Amino acid sequence: MPFKAGRGSTITILLNGDSEPVELNQFRHNHSENDEGTEVTSVSHDGIQAFIATILRGQASASFHINSDNLPWASGLKAQAAGEMLIQYGGTYTFTFPFYISSVDYQNEQAGGCDYTVTFKLSGEGGDGIYGYPEEV
Repeated sequence: MPFKAGRGSTITILLNGDSEPVELNQFRHNHSENDEGTEVTSVSHDGIQAFIATILRGQASASFHINSDNLPWASGLKAQAAGEMLIQYGGTYTFTFPFYISSVDYQNEQAGGCDYTVTFKLSGEGGDGIYGYPEEV
């Protein structure tokens, strides 16, 4: 797959301690949110399982092409870094995602150059610690 800039679907990060955000030139990104919940039941549930919210968990990943203008370590994309990012879908919908970087995976392709993928975990220690949906941002 040839490299294509992520126009209309961007990621902007601000690492903890930095004052200027960085717009990343990715070619693929995604994120998810989940909560396993705690199973409960009572007479009011008529014996049917019910769930109450517990810990909101989330993960995001973004893949990039390495070139001299897009070095991950120069942008601070290293394991253990924390911050906040804005994840945009379709040029319109932007999620606020406080993160901790759990991994940076590098891949070398014979003809296609080098790519890397960053895995971000939802973290209350990143940025202001608030996960926000597009209508709330």
